[in-house]
Amino acid sequence: MQELSTVLTVLSAMITPAVLILASGSLLLTTSQRLNRAIDRARSISDIMINPKVMDTYSEERRELLSRQIVSATRRAWLLQRAISAICFALAMFVATSMSIGIIELTHSNYIWIPAALGMTGIGILFYSTILFILETRIAYHSVQREMNFIQRQRSEVADISIIDE
Repeated sequence: MQELSTVLTVLSAMITPAVLILASGSLLLTTSQRLNRAIDRARSISDIMINPKVMDTYSEERRELLSRQIVSATRRAWLLQRAISAICFALAMFVATSMSIGIIELTHSNYIWIPAALGMTGIGILFYSTILFILETRIAYHSVQREMNFIQRQRSEVADISIIDE
């Protein structure tokens, strides 16, 4: 009966990293989707910017907005790529944590600090990736805010013209 208790204790200890592995995988999927959107946005802006016929029809303010948006999209992609790398590394740490728990139990080793260090390293790296998310989200928000401000200015200019025309 003591052996069953020991096995259950080890399996329980190994499940905790598994939950973190699952969470990291979910975070990785979401981050990949955000990265794809940032890349698509950068490509669509660059397609406009490399077309001189289209760019010549835009006001200086609109061209400036596009320039700032491509910089924002590039920064977002860079941050998200770093976040993906960090999440993958954290995922590796959580897998190593789970494996080390099993190995330590099988070998009756006294190196119990190894899974603790691996787990804490993974958690620290996951924390770093959330900081990158915060930075990326702020860039995305400011980019959208600039675009909305531009659109509102354009609408108010059109409204002023229509009032004058009447």
